Amino acid sequence: MNKKAGKTKRVKLISSLSKGLKIIDILTPVEKGFKLKDIARESGMAAPALIPYIRTLAACGWCYRDGRSKRYFLSQKKKDAFVNYSDDARSYIARAAEAPMQKLFKRFNENILLAVRRADRVVFFNKLESRRSSRIEVDQLPDYPLHATAAGRAILAFENPDYIREYLYGAKYELYTKYTIPNRAKLEVELDLTRERGYAFNNREFEDFIMAISAPIYMDSSPRASITMQLPESRYTASDCHKMAKYLRTCADRISDKLAKHKAI
Repeated sequence: MNKKAGKTKRVKLISSLSKGLKIIDILTPVEKGFKLKDIARESGMAAPALIPYIRTLAACGWCYRDGRSKRYFLSQKKKDAFVNYSDDARSYIARAAEAPMQKLFKRFNENILLAVRRADRVVFFNKLESRRSSRIEVDQLPDYPLHATAAGRAILAFENPDYIREYLYGAKYELYTKYTIPNRAKLEVELDLTRERGYAFNNREFEDFIMAISAPIYMDSSPRASITMQLPESRYTASDCHKMAKYLRTCADRISDKLAKHKAI
């Protein structure tokens, strides 16, 4: 009989890595964050010994400390690393949106776009294109920084306040047109307005002569997608856009209701 057959192979663990992963596990499911003493209690580590681990995780982008609440949070980028928007999931979102989108399209005959958030960017993945002779051309479905378009701001504005604060400090404020929001202070004002209205409005900030309105789509009580309608300046005023937004919000709410019934996403 082989004496080695019954032996269990011992695996040498890297203690520091194990402790770091345990801290990530503690932070991952908690939206309200943890104070240092709470992490110490949950991890079984003394607070002074915990500090180097927290600082290392923060330096590597895994977590951050909110200066106001003095709580630690897992960074949104790392949360997104665990979220897989697969082709099947996008297909389901598209199916859930199909009837509401068609109804909206039939009413206005303008471009309608679906998008999801992927880390700090918004990714367009489905569209209905206007049949008008004079229309906005949509050649491809790219991705952009969250704050740069109505589609992204409709998601960003309704995110966790701590994530919004983290995002605003790290964002690059590239100027696309003379109407582009140029800095963090003005973007904060615009996000406040977006929350008050319940939808985002882009007034020629990303492309000249094109306005857009966008409303958030919720999955598991969080804004994870958006629906956008592009509106050319040649046919509409800013006031027209705001009047049309109630129909867009109704469309987004119907999609969210359908997604709420599908917990497998």
